[in-house]
Amino acid sequence: MSRATIINGAYSAINTNWLASNGFAWDMVKTEQLARSFDEVSAAEKPWCGVYPGVETYEYMPSNRMACNLELILLIHVDEKTLSARITKIEQAIDGIVKALRQEVLCAYGAISTTLTSIETDEGDPGAYNQGSLVARLTVRYLRDEPTS
Repeated sequence: MSRATIINGAYSAINTNWLASNGFAWDMVKTEQLARSFDEVSAAEKPWCGVYPGVETYEYMPSNRMACNLELILLIHVDEKTLSARITKIEQAIDGIVKALRQEVLCAYGAISTTLTSIETDEGDPGAYNQGSLVARLTVRYLRDEPTS
């Protein structure tokens, strides 16, 4: 399995609205394989989700294999008029991420396991000017036996 397959798989699952089609509250208007700050994303593009890799660590194993732990970051920006609406939208995104992990969505792309390691939000900021953001960090474990990523 390759690193690119895992990253592309996560993007594909989110971009094709896998979550929405399976009954989860997940209605991203736009998904990209990059990080953008909230002011770089227009209101018409929100809710917006960026999927990109973070740190990757390796454990060398017998038979030229490696167990890889890839940090995958989901950056979500919402635009809602009220604080309660922002909180609701962010909570729906968190619920969608958790439910997708329970369904083991990334196993279809070769992941052995996916662990939600942290979530950070600004949902309680009353001066956020209709903006809300969420950063979710996942650790995706997979086996690599190919020399290229």
